[in-house]
Parts: sequence; C-alpha cells; structure tokens
Amino acid sequence: MDQLERRAVEILEGLAAQPAAPFFEERPARFILETLANLKGVETRRDQFGNVIAHYRNLASDAAPRPPIAFMAHMDHPGFEIFLDTEQKNIYTA
Repeated sequence: MDQLERRAVEILEGLAAQPAAPFFEERPARFILETLANLKGVETRRDQFGNVIAHYRNLASDAAPRPPIAFMAHMDHPGFEIFLDTEQKNIYTA
C-alpha cells in the first residue's frame, strides 16, 4: 500500500470511529473539518442544517480551469468495514 492509500485508510478509520446518529453529527463534522483544515486551497463552512461544505481552489497559477466536482455523503451513518487484501493489493469496503 502506498502513502496515499495509507492516508485514505487513516481518514476512513478516523471518520468511522466518530459516534454518529441522525441529527447528532457534530463529531463526524468536526473530524471532517479538522481533516480539511490541513489542506491548502480548501475553504470550509457548515450550513444551517449542519452539512459540511468545502470548496477547493487550485492555487497553481498555471492550472487549467476544470468543471466542478461534487462529493456528497451522509455523516450520520458512517459505519462500514474496510478489508485489505495484501496479496492482491486491493481495498474493499462493505
């Protein structure tokens, strides 16, 4: 597993460790905000419903404009399992 894959697993493990239930999403929201706070070019906020909104701006002056991409997920049900197949070098989620 390379460094990027390890970091992705660390983030998923950290998010999954946050207790959450519908309308009680403060802990996963805080984890997401803290994780995004370390990234350059990312601005975050929470809306009136508690959703985390993040905007990424490519700070490179030579960056070509690209169409926007949106990622959406529920914070109240982050429960899942990650399976690492070290022989095949695959990561599975369920």
